Amino acid sequence: MFFSQIWAEAVLRHAARSDQIGSDRHKRLRAEDHDLSWTDPELPRVFRDWWAEQHELVWASYQLERWQSRLATERGEAPIEQHAQLKLLRNALEHLDEARFEGIAAYPTKPSDSLAKLPTGSLHVALGGGTAFIIDIASLVDRARSALTRMEQEHAEELDRREQAAVEWYMESQWRD
Repeated sequence: MFFSQIWAEAVLRHAARSDQIGSDRHKRLRAEDHDLSWTDPELPRVFRDWWAEQHELVWASYQLERWQSRLATERGEAPIEQHAQLKLLRNALEHLDEARFEGIAAYPTKPSDSLAKLPTGSLHVALGGGTAFIIDIASLVDRARSALTRMEQEHAEELDRREQAAVEWYMESQWRD
């Protein structure tokens, strides 16, 4: 459960940072549009920060899914539902250095590349619209929150069990004396 918690918290942290960076970028763009100068030297850096944060969000989400799967297996529970595109996107981002770039899109160099397996057969490197590349960020956040809620409930139940055991031990020890 330890690693699941680490990655669930990381998903929430990266999603919040991504949202903040994206919001800041939009504010800068609106300000630039009003000035009609487009000279803000920070815009490219802000975009790079945003892109990296979303990449890390995908990575953390994938790690959360893997650790949740392992936890379910170890407990003998039904496997968790896998996010349909998460592994493909994570693989595509991991091997993006092997891609062919045209404009704002990355294309596979071989039919077996992860990029080729994405729904569009390519990946736009532009950001926006509430998605981390091709995945709805809200769905990643919901999955992380659900995992954390379950872990918090299990932790509370474990504390309740320990407290009850301590009370029972105390009561039994009082009767023995």
